Amino acid sequence: MMRIALVALAAALAAPPDDDAAPPPDGDAAGVDWQRRRVVRVFASPFAGSSEAPAYAMTDALGRGYTCGLDGAAVAKRRGAGAAPSAAASAIEGYKAWRDSSRECAALALKQEYWHYELCPGRSARQFKPPKPRPRGGAAAPGASHALGAFSSAAGEASLAEVADVFGDVDSVTLPPAVDGAPPRTAHVELYERGDGGRRLLAYVVCGLVHVGAASSRRGSLDAYGDDDDADWADAVRVARVVEGPRFTYRALVASPLACAPRDLRTAVAAQAAAKLEGKCLRRRWRGDWWTYEVCVGDAVRQFRQPPGRDHDGFGVLAAADAAASRDPGGFAIGSFSHVAVAPATGALSHVHAGGDACDATDGEPRDAAVRFACVDAFRGRSKKVALASAAETATCSYDIVVHLAALCELDDDADLHEKRAAGTSTIDHVDCFRDADGEAGNLA
Repeated sequence: MMRIALVALAAALAAPPDDDAAPPPDGDAAGVDWQRRRVVRVFASPFAGSSEAPAYAMTDALGRGYTCGLDGAAVAKRRGAGAAPSAAASAIEGYKAWRDSSRECAALALKQEYWHYELCPGRSARQFKPPKPRPRGGAAAPGASHALGAFSSAAGEASLAEVADVFGDVDSVTLPPAVDGAPPRTAHVELYERGDGGRRLLAYVVCGLVHVGAASSRRGSLDAYGDDDDADWADAVRVARVVEGPRFTYRALVASPLACAPRDLRTAVAAQAAAKLEGKCLRRRWRGDWWTYEVCVGDAVRQFRQPPGRDHDGFGVLAAADAAASRDPGGFAIGSFSHVAVAPATGALSHVHAGGDACDATDGEPRDAAVRFACVDAFRGRSKKVALASAAETATCSYDIVVHLAALCELDDDADLHEKRAAGTSTIDHVDCFRDADGEAGNLA
């Protein structure tokens, strides 16, 4: 008998060719031993013209027939209806695959709010008030809980403008900045219904990060507050805000790194780190260099000579007021913050600075600079989480400055995140058929 084993990356079984064997039919089969009627591997090619799954008539050792081939739904999913989906669409599919197999939950617990909220993606949602100890001891005051619904279906997509209309400005959420020429990002909307008293909830899932110290608790600790030292992509989902509408209809803003294409997640991490640096200035003078360079994040870039007695040979991170007090009034303003730029291919984030002091060498054209945020290998594993890594005059009075962010290195090295992303995007695209030693038929799928 034969057994069909579904495998993702198994090595193909070699079979000796038979000169008298009939040629294999057109399709996606590879390595067919027609004398033994054993298919080594059958692929679902995305380039095949037919929308049906390739299937091959086989016989077992007792002469009984069966079919070896891929499941039609898997083939249709792989082939699709046309062009490959965008990176953002693929990320949402990955999130949904994770959701359908996950047992994780996320909670929103704000001290000033009466209700706390819990969302278990793909399963259920509830609002609750945990038991509260009595001031003078004794039994705790009882808590309360209402089911907001069980997962029903996807309810479509919503534009980020619609999301802003529903939830307003949510300071704890960082969304990746838009990329020029790229399709607008959307929120994936999920419906949870048939809750207590007819309650229902719409979850708006966006690519983004939630600062854990601001709102959400960690999974498994639903009535507690998050550890501010955790990376903000540590959880697959975080609830940022819940608003209650009429007739027991609730809406939850949910940020998930799994809903981000990898480049968008890098952009969001860099944007969040840059936002935390606003109001601070990074300063560095390289040994033997005439100039000290200063980047006040979100404000301005300068170069100047340090006053006597204040010469820094190395790094410095100062509050903006302290930087202004210790800065030589001479030197040059390289530029003021103008706008954010994102590299479409990599998601690398830059702050563009323009309108600096006139440059004599370019007939009075203003100086300018691009400040790029990156993981710099030379700083990996070092204690400095943020540093002005390099400054170069790439053209006359035009500068390229790199700020090292350890958060981007940690993102690259986060094995748990990569495992979740891989679990959400892995697909079966072939089957291996092989002879069982015991001659019993079966299906391992």
